[in-house]
Amino acid sequence: SVPKVEQVFLLDAESGMLIASFAVRNTLDEDLIASMLSAIADFGEDTLIAKNESLARIEYELHKIYTRNFGRFDIALVISGVPNTSFTSLLDDKSHDFFDGLKPEEDESYYENRLKEHFKDLI
Repeated sequence: SVPKVEQVFLLDAESGMLIASFAVRNTLDEDLIASMLSAIADFGEDTLIAKNESLARIEYELHKIYTRNFGRFDIALVISGVPNTSFTSLLDDKSHDFFDGLKPEEDESYYENRLKEHFKDLI
């Protein structure tokens, strides 16, 4: 089936706390995803897996979750369908674009609006 982004999460990379999210409909529980991604990141650090090397993929139920670290932020994209190399490359490009010019220390609505602006065409 055609891949599409179901949800986008922006997390604090250090604490794992959810900063903002965007979705047309909430497919997966936000707090559950944030906790799961934080635990996976901790495991990666504990096992000396380098962060920031590439887009990581996690499969959860019928979804694929792509994560990427950008300094103090992690971004997670919940995908349905079957993503191909072209789609994952687009996700990576969109993620980089999202962080270019991102203003740190803004409020939640700024981050949510920015997520919506950058990922709405994939949802």
